[in-house]
Amino acid sequence: MALRWILASCLVASGAAQTIVPESLAGVEGGSASSIPFGLSGPVRYQMLFDADQLPFDGPRLLTELRIRPDWDNGAAIAAKQFLRVDVDISTTARRAENVSGTFDENHGLDRTRVAAFHQLVLPALPAGGPAPHAAVISIPFDTPFWYGMLPFRPGEQVAENLCIDLQIVSQPSGPYRIDSPFTCDSQVTHFGLVDNPCHPSHTGPDVFLEIDSSDDVRAGSNITWSVHNCAPLGPFWIIVAATANGNWLGTPLPAPLFDSAPGCYVNVPLGALILSGTADASGDGEKLITLPSNRQLVGQTFHAQAFMLDLAANAFGYVTSMGVRSTVCGPLGIARVFRLGAATGTTGTVTFGSAPVIELP
Repeated sequence: MALRWILASCLVASGAAQTIVPESLAGVEGGSASSIPFGLSGPVRYQMLFDADQLPFDGPRLLTELRIRPDWDNGAAIAAKQFLRVDVDISTTARRAENVSGTFDENHGLDRTRVAAFHQLVLPALPAGGPAPHAAVISIPFDTPFWYGMLPFRPGEQVAENLCIDLQIVSQPSGPYRIDSPFTCDSQVTHFGLVDNPCHPSHTGPDVFLEIDSSDDVRAGSNITWSVHNCAPLGPFWIIVAATANGNWLGTPLPAPLFDSAPGCYVNVPLGALILSGTADASGDGEKLITLPSNRQLVGQTFHAQAFMLDLAANAFGYVTSMGVRSTVCGPLGIARVFRLGAATGTTGTVTFGSAPVIELP
């Protein structure tokens, strides 16, 4: 046992300098803000859960303080807020963020520890301006340090490597105070495939083609939206969506010519996959979307799409095509929050998957 603690101490001493959680938001504004839990009045119970892959360190690691990052809010000044009273519990847990429970205690592991008791918390004032993001200046030092990654592993059991932090705000005065929170993400969106003259809409000139774009914030549990441009005003269009750009058309590997009667038009995604139909507006623009399941396994998956448009005057076949567009599901991050307003010791709360404060664990 003594050797184990010596080893843990050495690992802490030589651990990574990076301490921002989620790790991907070190030096990056979270993209959203929340008035929960500090921009309210009265008691709040606020629990956050971070999957192990969001942490910038491995265990064993000694945690001695929780710091929370205020929202930058376009560089606006932030007024101080004082006289909050907070209890903090921490544990590791085998529960993942995507399966977080609305019952607070079900999210904790066996090593649940009260690390701060009735702590008097001050939310500091911050001047206007300065670089984004703010430093994590809301500080709660621990009365009892917490060892992350020291829970013994037993064969046949899930490894308790995710982190659960539970704030029980016993009291707080009224007044605003917004904290930085990740909610959006940047998807990788690229165009691929072929389209060439004379495959252009009949109402446009050469080199002006049917176009398709994708939303750049594609998250599991939210929408992925495709927009088309340069359609015939009030005309029909179709969007073909596939999981891959591999395949063939009439025996030719993609991208493949559509037909000889539609010169310059290509098939860039496998036909026969998901087909979305729509009608362009008077400006020749249109939009279609699908809602993705709230499943973390979708993160990293790529969708491929291509637009087709009916245009009898464009060529003998009567259709023109666009290039393809691919977009990758970038989130949500493996984080979650559960909160209960008006009760610091409430047993159940509201769940938000993919949202939690940006914190620092030095």
